[in-house]
Amino acid sequence: MKGNLPTDNAKAIEVEAASWIAQLSDGEFSDSDKLALREWCARSPVHRNTLQRLGRLWAEFDALETLREEQPAVTEKSRLRWNPFWIGHAATAGIGMLALIAWLAFRPTTELGDAPLQMFATQVGEQQVFDLADGSFIHLNTDSLVEVDYGAYERRVRLVRGEAIFKVASDASRAFRVYAGSAMVQAVGTRFSVELKQDAVEVIVSEGRVSLNRPGATGGGAPSYFLDQNQWALIGEGSADALTIEAIDPAVIQRHLSWTTGMLEFDGEPLAEVVYEVSRYTAIRIEVTDPDLRAMRVGGRFRTGDTKALFEVIETGFGATVTQTEDVVLISAN
Repeated sequence: MKGNLPTDNAKAIEVEAASWIAQLSDGEFSDSDKLALREWCARSPVHRNTLQRLGRLWAEFDALETLREEQPAVTEKSRLRWNPFWIGHAATAGIGMLALIAWLAFRPTTELGDAPLQMFATQVGEQQVFDLADGSFIHLNTDSLVEVDYGAYERRVRLVRGEAIFKVASDASRAFRVYAGSAMVQAVGTRFSVELKQDAVEVIVSEGRVSLNRPGATGGGAPSYFLDQNQWALIGEGSADALTIEAIDPAVIQRHLSWTTGMLEFDGEPLAEVVYEVSRYTAIRIEVTDPDLRAMRVGGRFRTGDTKALFEVIETGFGATVTQTEDVVLISAN
């Protein structure tokens, strides 16, 4: 995240960081909590720096509390420097917790050993471009998370969730590999996108060439396939062995990647697919209750996150009814 955060945002991050530290100090921290904290730290340098700054403050406070017990004559002025929020949790804080914070925020790789593992993430409705050390970049779509693990002989990226475009800088000595679901995509000097869907992985090559492997396929030793510019692949839909490769028109690729411009473009996709894509950019849950309505074809351009425009098209163009409750929007036939 570039530039200064708005004041309200900075305050919100500080509150979240304090909550993480309180949980760390209580000692109730599961593996899933560690992954969640690493994801939170990956959202921006501000998140990581705030966590470390408050962690240091917490440890310093713990040291002062120890001195205070030994020397009761500490001045009232010293006491008032600290927010009472810290007092309830400070007893178990200290240097050990700072070490844990550093490990979670900047955990070194256990496989390659010569570079730190990094995590990059976006929240719902957010998109960001991240520059990598080798000159490559990753453009993350909404609600996405990647882990980047660079070593001397391999550049390894794992798409944990969501969708990303990769523009890869050529380096013949280190393969660039993206792992997502049951697929591994390897490229040198190319541009391609990978989306991790509910039960499948989608790959689109817009420049150059990639090789495609399926380590998760049954039987092991799955062969490599090659995707050239303007080719599309769908891996693992229905089973780990499922694979579809097709040539697609550049205009279709442009529509598929229209999210990079802040727009979503459709040209006859089923309403169910359109709703799925639009809902990725909002916390609102949208359900189409009628099967015939789900299959109806939709075309148009919508700004990412603009659910109102889609609902208007559905009501006026399809004569459907859009009903919004507290936590879900239902689309039904009249």
